[in-house]
Amino acid sequence: MSVFLLIYSTYAYTSPIKSDEIVIFFPTIAYPLKGEETWALHIHGWIYEPEWGGSVRQQIRRLFNWKNDEKEDDNSIFNKRMGAFFVDNERGKEITIFLGKKRFRLNKSTANGHFGYTTLTSYRS
Repeated sequence: MSVFLLIYSTYAYTSPIKSDEIVIFFPTIAYPLKGEETWALHIHGWIYEPEWGGSVRQQIRRLFNWKNDEKEDDNSIFNKRMGAFFVDNERGKEITIFLGKKRFRLNKSTANGHFGYTTLTSYRS
């Protein structure tokens, strides 16, 4: 039993990402180096928590004098799009990704929630 727990704990991973946070990976590039066996891979992403709701929504409504005549649907297209402009960027989050069998620990996110990483990897390994 203890051998099983030791092996299992090697593969166990807990994420620093909370359930209300969103991680987006931007389209990126990879290109061959050194005789096409080594590749440079650039990874760029953003981690944030949507803030379009509650007091933020009320403050914006007051600022623009928007009326609240109807019951607002949180899943409306308008609310989803506004949510992209009102976010809490997550600083200091360390993202780990797996590409194939390799694990890459990306740089911690900065004040604007962005993180990035460049790696050189062989497609044969």
